[in-house]
Amino acid sequence: MNPGYSRNECVAAMRDYCEFLVKMYMDPSNIKKAPQDGWPIITPETAKGLKKTKEVVSLLRHLPYIACKEYYNVPEGLPGSHFKYWDYTIAKLAAGEFHLENEIEDSQGLEGQFGGRIPSRYIGLVHGGHLLGIEHPDVILLDTWWGVIHWMACPAKVLESALPRPSSEVESKGAIDVQKDSSVDGDEKDDE
Repeated sequence: MNPGYSRNECVAAMRDYCEFLVKMYMDPSNIKKAPQDGWPIITPETAKGLKKTKEVVSLLRHLPYIACKEYYNVPEGLPGSHFKYWDYTIAKLAAGEFHLENEIEDSQGLEGQFGGRIPSRYIGLVHGGHLLGIEHPDVILLDTWWGVIHWMACPAKVLESALPRPSSEVESKGAIDVQKDSSVDGDEKDDE
């Protein structure tokens, strides 16, 4: 695997995910697609306080967002956490309605959590976690240099399932799982 970041691929992946949510259950009006040239409010000047690289600002400028609507359940990026709506957030920051420190903490966690070592090429993709009584917000960070996502508090079970394995091991485990219960009828076997 040769990790590498591509803004266009990242934007396309988020766009595909939004389309998936619409096909599943979401009202299409909740998805906010960036204009051709990007969100006009997201510029190096308006995002300056975030202290992020030009690449991060360019990504934020072109991402689609899942808009928050009153009385509407927005999909969670993690339990109790929602995808960060950066277009809205930066507009509120520019208007002086939001506090920068709160927005950074909300999407990247507390500075002390990571020894203040979150590089400027990283950006938080979700916000929250406080509703579950979590002392430190759970965050997902995207590294715009390597193109790698970091889920800072990823459960061990999820990590184990994501470890690379030889394809023969995966295939043999899949074959065993399907044959585990021979008493299952054809339809039920498909459902399993």
